[in-house]
Amino acid sequence: MNALLAYTINQLTKSKEALDITLLMQPCVAIKEQKTFAELLFEEHQAKSVLFASTSVGALFEVGNQSGLIVDSGDTLTTCLAYVGGAPLTKTLFSLPLGGRDITIELSKLLRLSGHNFATSVSFPFNLIESIRLRKNYKGE
Repeated sequence: MNALLAYTINQLTKSKEALDITLLMQPCVAIKEQKTFAELLFEEHQAKSVLFASTSVGALFEVGNQSGLIVDSGDTLTTCLAYVGGAPLTKTLFSLPLGGRDITIELSKLLRLSGHNFATSVSFPFNLIESIRLRKNYKGE
């Protein structure tokens, strides 16, 4: 890990000036791991400051906002969380046990119902259906 950090920092800077570093992490990263990472950055790489932020906040900042609704849809879970001024409104957190895999399965059922027959369920082209789902999904900006 230290070698990867050293390489990245050397590529980002040509001078030995201390850096302000922002790390985007998943919300479930343990505080102990964040402390270890911060110690490494401060002691080994002379970071001037380190900010840990969730990937959701990073998505808002990327489009120039500090407030918004983040909808994060994964393979099996979709979560929604509102942010105001870069801070999460935890009472607005909503999780739904539905994700990309479920959409792929439903799309395959719809294809079968519309007359697209496949020899066996084992040979059913999930890769094809997955590629259709990914091409037709909307990614907001």
